[in-house]
Amino acid sequence: MSVLDKVWHPYMFRNVGEKYCTVLLNQPILDPALAFSLWEKSSYRVTVDGGTSVWAKLINNSNFSIGKEVPDLITGDFDSADKENIEYFKSMGAEVVETMDQDRTDFTKCLDEIGKRCCTANPSDLQRSDNDISAVYAYVENSGRLDQIMANLQTLFLSEEYLGSVSVYLINSESLSWLLKPGRHTIHLPQKLVIDNGNEADI
Repeated sequence: MSVLDKVWHPYMFRNVGEKYCTVLLNQPILDPALAFSLWEKSSYRVTVDGGTSVWAKLINNSNFSIGKEVPDLITGDFDSADKENIEYFKSMGAEVVETMDQDRTDFTKCLDEIGKRCCTANPSDLQRSDNDISAVYAYVENSGRLDQIMANLQTLFLSEEYLGSVSVYLINSESLSWLLKPGRHTIHLPQKLVIDNGNEADI
């Protein structure tokens, strides 16, 4: 059995021109500046079920200037989303996909839909699609509910099935997390990070 050799660039979203997808799940956004920065720089934008209403509320009550407010894709079984928000974004050009499979979480089903649109079937194919991405950042706060936290971690385990080698990160106001499967891993980190008080901290 071959040993996994994986290279990670968890802070690639800070760079201009990187091709990644931002996913907003159904959790309050405690760091709007981070969420807006992820959204603005991403090449593909997705809201999941109630995350659509969270995003609508955020942009309607914010002074941030947003270049593209409309998600590229909205997915979920829509049991927690405001239908008016979904219909509005749909009328503005968002693709809406209802995923009714109750054997998988909305997050997992979302990655399945992203994989169909943003991942080349053959990674060695030189004719890569303009939509191809190298990472997914799912903005989701730690809710305090163990079942939701474990469900998100399970989705990280399953992500390779839908996205191949695309890296998937969970990001929120306090942390950036991802799954390291058995094997060799190289993690590239910036030399400095800006912390809450505006100062830079060495890593």
